[in-house]
Amino acid sequence: MLNITPALPVVRVRDGEVYANSRDVADYFGKQHKNVLRDIAAIRLRKERNGDDWFCPSSHTVKVGFGYRAAPAIDMTKDGFTLLVMGFTGRDALAFKVAYINRFNEMQDALRKAEPRNLPKPEPMRFSLEEADYARIVAGVMQGIGSALLRQSLMVSEPVPQ
Repeated sequence: MLNITPALPVVRVRDGEVYANSRDVADYFGKQHKNVLRDIAAIRLRKERNGDDWFCPSSHTVKVGFGYRAAPAIDMTKDGFTLLVMGFTGRDALAFKVAYINRFNEMQDALRKAEPRNLPKPEPMRFSLEEADYARIVAGVMQGIGSALLRQSLMVSEPVPQ
């Protein structure tokens, strides 16, 4: 049987999120699917977080004799995929890791070379005002406006010297 490795692992978009499926990862890296499922289960057990947001159970249909049955699979986010593949060994896994490191270094160099004016501006700090603080500020502003209006009206009502 001829095993042709695709140029890139297959990913799919669902609900605006990008996922890789455990079957496609197994095919891409030349691994048995049951071993990929085993590795994902081990990661989920070792992670401090539950990992349900990185690894989502799914299934696919396989032909069995003259019929079909559902077989387990896992859809994984970019983070889940990266965590899984960083534990793989072999030529394709090494190529992925080197490409990942190279891309990280390219982004780091681009950030170092960027002029400060090209960097995104930070969001202004937002302060939470209590009702009393807000009322005091509004009262101060209104008092200031009232004083300015009063001074202006006094200036207008005074007779103009001749």
